[in-house]
Amino acid sequence: MPQIKAADKSNLVALLVPFAKAVGRKADNNHTHSDYAKASHTHSSYAPASATTTNAVTAIPVAHSLVVASVSASASFKLASTPVAGREVHVIIKNTSSAAITITLPTSGGYSSDADSFSIPANGIGEVNAISDGTTIYLRSVS
Repeated sequence: MPQIKAADKSNLVALLVPFAKAVGRKADNNHTHSDYAKASHTHSSYAPASATTTNAVTAIPVAHSLVVASVSASASFKLASTPVAGREVHVIIKNTSSAAITITLPTSGGYSSDADSFSIPANGIGEVNAISDGTTIYLRSVS
């Protein structure tokens, strides 16, 4: 690979500085991670990856990208609120009982689901992915 001479490098940096300022980044090699963080992920739907746990599926928090719910009885799934457009919440549902349970999914009232319900076997795991466009919450279940 050819090497760039010092004079060429300074000319290249001079050419890139206006472009870099337009996108909010430094053109030289002295950038920091925070420079990129400022230029990226500024949309209101962005949230850092985070996880939480709960003992119910009736009001899943949307502030976390991963929610692990431990339940021992059949229940109806619902998010606590409508996430902003582009937000995805992945829910792992652990059945802590020795019998199969059924999770009922909403199919109206702002929800669009791939199924009305799904079963989780005794001591098994199921999943629900919820993605919002700001108006409708799309649910996909896996058991």
